[in-house]
Amino acid sequence: MELAKGSLLLEAIRELKARKIAQIPDSILQKEQVLKIQISYLKGEIYYQVKQGKYKDIKRIVELESQLKAIESKHETLIQQIEKQHPKYYALKYDFSTIAVSDLQQLLKPKEVLLNYSLMDSVLLVLTVTQEGIQSKQVPLVKRHLKYRIERFLQGVQDMERDEIAKRGYKLYQQIWEPLEAIVVGRDPIIIPDGWLNNLSFEALPTDQGLHYLLEDYAMVYNYSATVWAINHTKDLTKVSTAIAGFAPDYEQINSALSDNSLTYNYSALQA
Repeated sequence: MELAKGSLLLEAIRELKARKIAQIPDSILQKEQVLKIQISYLKGEIYYQVKQGKYKDIKRIVELESQLKAIESKHETLIQQIEKQHPKYYALKYDFSTIAVSDLQQLLKPKEVLLNYSLMDSVLLVLTVTQEGIQSKQVPLVKRHLKYRIERFLQGVQDMERDEIAKRGYKLYQQIWEPLEAIVVGRDPIIIPDGWLNNLSFEALPTDQGLHYLLEDYAMVYNYSATVWAINHTKDLTKVSTAIAGFAPDYEQINSALSDNSLTYNYSALQA
């Protein structure tokens, strides 16, 4: 479950961290990058030829596959060389292990709870992790129905339809949050969404038909995976620049903004 989430981002983060920390020679990094580009190009060419169907060039495909095999062999040899000569870089970049639950618990603060959602065809599986322990919840649902409710809720928010927000939002609250309320209440949630849940701001869900929102009860944060969160949580901040950028509004233009009726939704907000 954890391996499937944020894998591309995790790979990029690890590569940047490896380059910064391991002090590997640029010549090796360049050689590695060139081989990766060649492999990507050859795979693309093979895919293109295969997609030609009955018009595909069999001779060309065989030639490309032979080239790909040779380049992949060179890349594998280079990786083995890196593993021996630069073990720190290898460990940082090519170790795809995910964080252990026990390590995750040590990183969590006493009032934090991590909610790892996994959306399946007929069930929503939620793994909750706190300092004290872990629990899993299975919520029966139909995947396409959840997708439809999220779409309708987001459309309601966009169109500012109060009734649609209340109806669809409350249904979503009952499905994805209410079953976890006993675990989450009084804590700061770290949400790892999945599938269509990535499009949803959980804070915007009403907890009843009277439009009391989760935003009023929780300070939520989001991440792509527990491992990515852990990497960001433990990064060294000692070398972070102390320079800041400050921004402030210019109220001299407020009157002209108020008189501009083209600001359909901003007009009433500015007046308030």
